[in-house]
Amino acid sequence: PRSQGRSPGSRAADPDPAVKAFLAKHCTECHGPEVQKGDLRLDDLTADFSKAETRAAWKGVLDRVEAGTMPPAKKPRPAAAVSTAATATTPA
Repeated sequence: PRSQGRSPGSRAADPDPAVKAFLAKHCTECHGPEVQKGDLRLDDLTADFSKAETRAAWKGVLDRVEAGTMPPAKKPRPAAAVSTAATATTPA
């Protein structure tokens, strides 16, 4: 569950440090400054949940991580506890 962390109205510019670390380790190789597979760039995704577009982007990311479809099977996968800890701090 995503009950911890910032409230949906948070206007903080940066995601939680644990989330940023998770994205850097598991996501930005394919969704970062050099490559944006699926037209998705995560290294500069803010945590301004007052914007519908930002909430939608985070929801998509969280849904895929929680479902286990991202990172893809060809890439190193985080332990379930690591994924759960990272997604629990994001209220999207």
